Amino acid sequence: MNTADPHAWLRHLQVTRLFATWQPDRPWSPPPALTNTLRGAVGASVMDVGCVRPSRECAGCESLEGCPVATWYDPNRYSGSRLRPYVIRVHQGHDRVTPDLPLVAEWLLTGPTPHAHLLVEAMLRAGRLGLGPDRIPHRLLRLDAWGDGAQVRLIDGGRAIGLLPRPGALLRHIQLPDAPARAEVELLTPVQAPAWVGEPHPRALLQLGVNRLRDLARDAGAPLERWWDLDRVEARWEELRHVQHGRWSQRQSARVDLSGWLGRFTLTGDVTAVADLLAAMEVLHVGRNTSVGMGRLGVRWG
Repeated sequence: MNTADPHAWLRHLQVTRLFATWQPDRPWSPPPALTNTLRGAVGASVMDVGCVRPSRECAGCESLEGCPVATWYDPNRYSGSRLRPYVIRVHQGHDRVTPDLPLVAEWLLTGPTPHAHLLVEAMLRAGRLGLGPDRIPHRLLRLDAWGDGAQVRLIDGGRAIGLLPRPGALLRHIQLPDAPARAEVELLTPVQAPAWVGEPHPRALLQLGVNRLRDLARDAGAPLERWWDLDRVEARWEELRHVQHGRWSQRQSARVDLSGWLGRFTLTGDVTAVADLLAAMEVLHVGRNTSVGMGRLGVRWG
């Protein structure tokens, strides 16, 4: 990698974005943790589509090395890794999902996507089996993909019409400003960092982003050789609060803690030195449980 170009890593780390539109049979009110619902429903269908064992037990399975569940969608099942190479977001500004106001969600996949075709099949299956507590059937009305070229429609009107594109450079999917003087960063969904004791400094959140980027790049086989000097920026919280939140996991038969930090901070000083970091964090999220939309940031440049 050419280390003389500080943004070279943005061309080496590859991503694919899938935008799914599900149309329900009838209106329903989604739960607060809708991204958890989607990850669970689609994950169960990934298991149905990809698992070779009727028992669905990972222990002793001879096919674990290439299993789409144990090595990709839910690696914690087998390897103990908490790094899921994807982020789920819900693009929806209303409290009801209806045939006229369908559910729109995004899957952002990082690195190579050897099992992406199974994910598409699992999305179709999950919709047919039903989403939400009442298992309401949903038709996968549209599925668009964005990788190394223009956006491609994979499914239209419930019918497959296109092929998955190759992953594209992360640089294509971020907004990188030109010499910003300041940045305002808002935590849009709770940021989880169990190692934090008390109120974190904004630089601790930036370091959390660096750690996540290094983990994702390593997992994708594109080690990150970029280094950020976080002391070159001045950071100040404008607002910070800790929120308590959780959900019940049917699979784990336990309550999952989704508590975390919300707030807003400003950066001044040499903001250009960390602009690529912030832009990537805005897309890839930070902290734990990013696969269900936790740790989402919004950045405004000045």
